[in-house]
Amino acid sequence: MASPIVPSLPLNPYKNNYASIIGFDIASLTTCVILVSLRLYCRLHLVKKSHWDDWLLLSAVICWIPSCLFDVASWLVLANKGVVAGSGYSSYYENIGTFFYVSQDILTRGAYLVFYLRIMPVELGYRWHRVICIAVYSLYAVYLCAYAFINTFRCGVPINLLDPNAICLDVTTQGILFDLTYVCDIISDWSLAVVAMDVMRRTVKKRKARLTILSVLALGFVAGIIAIFVPPFANLSALGTDSSEDLSRSIVIDILVTCEATVCMMCLCLAALKPLYEEWFAPVVQKTVSEASSVPTLPTLATLQPV
Repeated sequence: MASPIVPSLPLNPYKNNYASIIGFDIASLTTCVILVSLRLYCRLHLVKKSHWDDWLLLSAVICWIPSCLFDVASWLVLANKGVVAGSGYSSYYENIGTFFYVSQDILTRGAYLVFYLRIMPVELGYRWHRVICIAVYSLYAVYLCAYAFINTFRCGVPINLLDPNAICLDVTTQGILFDLTYVCDIISDWSLAVVAMDVMRRTVKKRKARLTILSVLALGFVAGIIAIFVPPFANLSALGTDSSEDLSRSIVIDILVTCEATVCMMCLCLAALKPLYEEWFAPVVQKTVSEASSVPTLPTLATLQPV
């Protein structure tokens, strides 16, 4: 019986290109640390007031550090030992990194929740909006905690991942749980953002201010948009590749997963950096305006005197 034709990527720049995902992990980690540091600088030194979402985001980036480092370690093992010889240790490191990745996801969405709850106080009659946001996040956090536990102990104790004969949870179930994780990401991100935007649409009357606030809140959609592409690529990867040594699809999926988490933290950081923009760019703008106003203008016909 002829083997089925398995679709493959038309261009394959990621075939065993471990440097791409390792570099992306390092760039993601550096970017997130810098942006969270800038956010805390704004809160503690410019605004001089911090909230729970700041500290939740700091905790998220602390979890993101070992997540990226273990991901780098898993790919370095494959680069040095090869796919067959290094798969055990690579899976072991990836398993530890996934635990920190899920912890980061829960903390980052928790920071989003606190941020959204601050703009919908109970006193203004937004009790049900708050209840919806809290319920959505609670279900999200419960599922991700369950996924982290199941994934960590899918072969018994994590050290069993080094044993090629270990009995583990079947691949199909693991794939379904993985896909549901990103479905939950999408539902959580979009539900919280839509509810918060509806509150601002009702509360803020001035059109310009309303559009500004809504554009900031719309950043909450971005990570959910990226999460849409993760399950299809994961299922495509499950079909197999032309070669057992070709990990191009796994690398692309890892890049997408890292990108989704990075963008999620980046958007929440960027939403709080307005005081920093004003401190850095306001003097430059004022100087430019003053210089432009001091330039002598050409005389008009009305000011010319006849000779």
